[in-house]
Amino acid sequence: MHKSIPFLATCLLMLTLPAYALGSPQQYRWRDAHNQVHFSDHLTQQAIQNGYVVLNSQGIVTRKVARPLTTEERKATQTAARQRTERATRARQVQAQNQQLLAAYPTEKDLNAALLTRVSNLDQTILSTQINLQSQESTLANLLQRAAEIQHAKKVVPRYLHTDINKQRGIVAKQRNALGYYRARRAAMLKNNQVQLQHYRQLRAKQPAPPRTP
Repeated sequence: MHKSIPFLATCLLMLTLPAYALGSPQQYRWRDAHNQVHFSDHLTQQAIQNGYVVLNSQGIVTRKVARPLTTEERKATQTAARQRTERATRARQVQAQNQQLLAAYPTEKDLNAALLTRVSNLDQTILSTQINLQSQESTLANLLQRAAEIQHAKKVVPRYLHTDINKQRGIVAKQRNALGYYRARRAAMLKNNQVQLQHYRQLRAKQPAPPRTP
């Protein structure tokens, strides 16, 4: 009779132990919504929903399985991964561009000469546009003068002359817009040249110094 008490106590203890402690080949452990730990020898729906760990017969964690992501979490994860990929791609592109810049222009003087050449080419375009604009404005002035003389003579200005004047006004407006565009582009180019030169200096400063000759 005295031997039955330890036996019953042992049975109760075995019922309260996690299954892995009883020698089961594989067990699952998870926490519920109240942060309470649960053990099972099979996967439950609650374990799948909350995430779980797999334990071997010695109670050692062999695998961790996270809970499934919600639709919003999955989208956020995909967005973050895409952004990381884009940043990495952009970083590689910038590095390649920097290497090409240093290879193309061994010294700052070389780069500055190339930048000034671009400005000079644009100046030629601006000058050509100015000359063309002056010519077109002169043509428009002549047409307007002819129309004014006809009106002064108390005559009707011909339809073709009105058409020519309107057409010429369109040409002049187009040339003026082009000239304004080229001038704005030149101002932006000068600012960009300064940025490129400063960037070039920073890149050169990071380059290792050449070995000294004995």
